[in-house]
Amino acid sequence: DGDFYISDTVDFRIGTIMVLLSDDESVVGDKIVMTGNGFTDDGEWNATFGDVPIFSEEQASGTGLLRVGSDTPQFFVPQVQPGEYTILVWDVDAELTVETDFTVTNYTVLDFELLEAPNEFNVSIDSWNWPEVDGEINDEDEIIFVLFNETDDWDMDVRQEGTPGTVAALNKTGFLNDAWWVVPDYEVLDKGTYTVNATIETDNDQEYLMQLEFVICGVHKDISPRKSTFRILDTVSFNIQHTFGNDANQHIKGGDLKVYDPDGTLYWDGDKLNTWSKF
Repeated sequence: DGDFYISDTVDFRIGTIMVLLSDDESVVGDKIVMTGNGFTDDGEWNATFGDVPIFSEEQASGTGLLRVGSDTPQFFVPQVQPGEYTILVWDVDAELTVETDFTVTNYTVLDFELLEAPNEFNVSIDSWNWPEVDGEINDEDEIIFVLFNETDDWDMDVRQEGTPGTVAALNKTGFLNDAWWVVPDYEVLDKGTYTVNATIETDNDQEYLMQLEFVICGVHKDISPRKSTFRILDTVSFNIQHTFGNDANQHIKGGDLKVYDPDGTLYWDGDKLNTWSKF
């Protein structure tokens, strides 16, 4: 009986793969820097944030550092609901993964002053937790606003500053401050229920979307005499009120009161209404 020997060689790695984040919690749209080492030299790597891909088919450096091109990886917190997520970084060549947890604290906010307004009304808009405009991986600062219903869509001319103003833009931290939009007149938009669609795609191909329902309604007016009966030669006084306007940035201007006979003939035309008070 002879002796039998088996010889084989198995490659294995000794070392540590590490991934670090500049923050482990933040709001949607915040910029996060990700560093990592111990990856396959010049090897391919990918990364996901929960179910959202944030890096795909990137190449590590010749010394195993995570890189996007020649730069340290940076990304914006994806538009996901608040909660705890796992960031998974995959060394494709070595078939190894590294996981780290990240907490999203706040979602994107799109705040219209009113969600119901008549034609030609000026609606104030504020919004925050959009991607940062950092000048490095993103210079895109314009949210694209579109109004649509089941049959058509219309571009929304959202502005900032005074009339005619400038096209509304995010600031560096992803805030849209003191923007406004004038509801088009009735020849453009009928009364009814519409959807506002607000989107932006960053220069590093991350997409953000917000939607809300907006109703175009009539101007709710009400006029009533201050007393139910009057004697001949009494002065007739009225309360006149309407639903929209006279906030700090929505002053009511002008107006006129006319009285007609039952047959439709103009009986009296009052002075112009110059001063309105807020109830």
